Amino acid sequence: MIPSMQYAVYADLSRRLTEHERSTLFEALDANVPGSGCVGLQKGHTDEVYFVLEALSEAGAREQAALCMNLIFQNAPIHVEYELTLQRMDAA
Repeated sequence: MIPSMQYAVYADLSRRLTEHERSTLFEALDANVPGSGCVGLQKGHTDEVYFVLEALSEAGAREQAALCMNLIFQNAPIHVEYELTLQRMDAA
């Protein structure tokens, strides 16, 4: 059996969210992603959604992350573009 790996998912949003949008997006994230995550400002001027997931490959993780983001935005009807970045988390 192939062990699954953990991936950190960063969804860089195309703009800064209002406090209400940030709260709404977090509620949808918390309800739809096991282990939840966070939503907040990056170092720049835009917000970011962060969560961790397990998958057998990076391609599988990317597909799962996109599905999670689609669920989040279905439950938090906010219109914003995003770009996904995944980072494999090595076990210590």
